[in-house]
Amino acid sequence: GFDERVRKAELVITGEGTLDGQSVFGKSTVAVARRARTAGVPVLAIVGGLGGGYEAVYDEGISAVVPVAPGPISLVESQQRGAELVRAATERAFRMIALGQHAARTRRQ
Repeated sequence: GFDERVRKAELVITGEGTLDGQSVFGKSTVAVARRARTAGVPVLAIVGGLGGGYEAVYDEGISAVVPVAPGPISLVESQQRGAELVRAATERAFRMIALGQHAARTRRQ
């Protein structure tokens, strides 16, 4: 029922540990993005980190990427603070979405 649910969505949020150039070769994040793109639904990827060539995912249907790590952080610390970091990244993402919506309303006025 994934495709049916995606068609009803306004936004798809997906995630991955590390998003990089290899992500376009079979990782689930890109598989989700491709199916959402077919339905015309934008995709936000919240990821643990970014690796080389991650920009290739934009051509596969991912609209925006928000890394969880706020800066350099050890693997141990990121694991210990995982829930907190994901919450903070999600909040940053939705603040950006709200900003875009505000800008679009302002332009229409």
